[in-house]
Amino acid sequence: MKCGIGYLVFALLAAACSRTSEETDHPRPAPSEIADVAPSRSATTPRKDIPTEPVGSAAFELTRRLDKQLTGNATLYQGENVVFVAMGTRLGKLNEAGLEWVHRIPKDTGFGTNEITGAGGRYPDLYYLTYVSPLARAPAPAFLPLPKGAPSVFSPGGGAGFVSGVARVEDTILVAGYSNLQGYVLVSAGGKHLVRKQKLPQDAGCKGDELMPGSMGAGRHALEPHALGATPRGTLISVGVLCNKRNPTLEVWAPRQADSKFMELPWRGDVTNVQAFPGRNDALWLVDPKGNRILRYDAGKISEVPAPPGIDRVTSRDGALYIHHRDAIYELPDASHPEPKRVAELRWPMRLESMVRLGSKFWVTREGRVYELTRGKGTRYSAGCDAPFVYLYSVTRDAPKAYSFPKTRKALIQFEHADKLRLVEFEAAGRHVGAAVPDEATARSLIAHLKQAMPKERPELLCFAPAAARTVDLGTGKSSTAEPGHSRAP
Repeated sequence: MKCGIGYLVFALLAAACSRTSEETDHPRPAPSEIADVAPSRSATTPRKDIPTEPVGSAAFELTRRLDKQLTGNATLYQGENVVFVAMGTRLGKLNEAGLEWVHRIPKDTGFGTNEITGAGGRYPDLYYLTYVSPLARAPAPAFLPLPKGAPSVFSPGGGAGFVSGVARVEDTILVAGYSNLQGYVLVSAGGKHLVRKQKLPQDAGCKGDELMPGSMGAGRHALEPHALGATPRGTLISVGVLCNKRNPTLEVWAPRQADSKFMELPWRGDVTNVQAFPGRNDALWLVDPKGNRILRYDAGKISEVPAPPGIDRVTSRDGALYIHHRDAIYELPDASHPEPKRVAELRWPMRLESMVRLGSKFWVTREGRVYELTRGKGTRYSAGCDAPFVYLYSVTRDAPKAYSFPKTRKALIQFEHADKLRLVEFEAAGRHVGAAVPDEATARSLIAHLKQAMPKERPELLCFAPAAARTVDLGTGKSSTAEPGHSRAP
């Protein structure tokens, strides 16, 4: 969780996604979540291939929830025993009994209206939230321990700053972050005060240009914490690059120990996007969405874990890890040799802004709205389907209602069987675009054509007939409402 320095990037992405160009109107993770690069592999152990076809997974659709209570854009955060809901300056707790508002942050601390960017912990005695200002040059990211405590603000006077990780060790919450005056720091910020000493450069034998700071104010510690986590047993772990120049490394504090030790990781390359999630007992998951790789720390041992085909959203509960990628959710159980299992199949690929586990259900957000994943009709194509459909992409909520998708129409018109196609837009937990086709052969030929004509898109063959779809004429761009259809699971 890095809040603050990326706020300008987030604002620029939000502006780009508000456009109606087909280059931006499809489910595509933000650069902070997963980059458009080939997944990197460990230098030591090759990753096992994971089947992408569903194996016993159930089909789910998104059902809108809390629409009367949530009048603005909302985000979900996984707590230890509740789910937290953030909307603007308000924080609520969500459980099976419903939503209850529990805190409101200061609306303005001098740089404009603040916004909650994270929450977690153990409710009601030791939880927290983070928030930033809307001013990109002065995000002033703050960590606030709850139900009581003073905020810790990184770069309070403005300039670069962010929270890089939060961890609970027994009755203490520690937070790692970056301040343009202090560099990377690790502080005991909530609950009982706890001392965890970071090793200095001379302790790690950093030499020569390794002593040069990797960033302003840095170089004060041997390892700058890009991520922070703790095992349920109380082992505290930070992730970074030793001496700014060497290999990715863990700094590990054993339970009730103030001094640390280093453990080199099998990974190479960038680790600035790593996220940490607790397992069970003395285990911790380390997930790198950008590199599409996962490690598991368990009682002093580090092992590489097979990853799903991609990593878009991640959450954990009761030691298990849950990963969303395009049209599926995978589970990695807390075990000595975990293997990702596809446990939920979505109706089509989609971008989720947040994902949590509430009881036995998954809850997610899309475009600021909250949904529960409920059992529904599948759309996976198989022989005998009487409604073949080529799904193209999702459309931003603020796009014009009668948008004509000129680039998509141009690509479809160039298809040799364009007269057999019907371009449609439909609503289902957001706006989506696809092409109705008469048969499987036409669908597969169209997908091959689109991979050349629209290389940034990833069309998928489904068995689906949208209800009350808007048909867009390929030649004129004018639209009409189609007859209601129905979803059919073959």
